[in-house]
Amino acid sequence: MRARRFDQYDLDQLDEALARFAALRADPLRIPPNAATRAIDRSIERARAGDGVAVRALVAPDAVFEDRRHGLHARGGREEVVGYVGRIVPGA
Repeated sequence: MRARRFDQYDLDQLDEALARFAALRADPLRIPPNAATRAIDRSIERARAGDGVAVRALVAPDAVFEDRRHGLHARGGREEVVGYVGRIVPGA
């Protein structure tokens, strides 16, 4: 791989160097878009618009919802998935 750019800073340019580093560094918590995240985004958009029919259409008929968090242990099918999306989306 060939370097396309090389930045060099003097010691008195520490703030500028750190700002440049922050701008170059990818957000470690950002999930790159993929089919799953795009489907979730579409579901959220439809839920915010109050379109439960569209949300239901985006969920597979054989979808399984399972929440294994301590004390919850919820499990269900398509309707539970649709209900969950409606509950977690602000304004839905």
